[in-house]
Amino acid sequence: MVELTLVRDKMDDRASQGRLFVNDNFFCFTIENPWFDNVPFESCIPAESYQCGRTLSTRFGPTFEVMGVEGRSRILFHAGNRTKDTSGCILLGEKRGALEGDPAVLISRTAVHLFLERLWGVDEFFLEITEES
Repeated sequence: MVELTLVRDKMDDRASQGRLFVNDNFFCFTIENPWFDNVPFESCIPAESYQCGRTLSTRFGPTFEVMGVEGRSRILFHAGNRTKDTSGCILLGEKRGALEGDPAVLISRTAVHLFLERLWGVDEFFLEITEES
């Protein structure tokens, strides 16, 4: 089974930035909302282990959903650059940067395409989210 690890390494009141690993190999960068006590649509999800499953989003197309998040649903992996592009989901990017002064991930659509390509034939995986101090 494929295992993914998201290591949040830069967290502040503007964003939670991280690195995504597939089977212990660096894959891409991530950006999520900052931590706001797991408030739906405003916060990143708690740093824990989750089962993720393939899903079809009417807005983002084929992707994966993080399941079993207390009080939350439809936490997806999808394209976007800044926290204003997410409502609690995980955005993927090939590079880190800034857009209009905001922390961002860049080359996001390519990262999502490669993510789905890498997980071709996979219907579910485990995601471990950790935070560096």
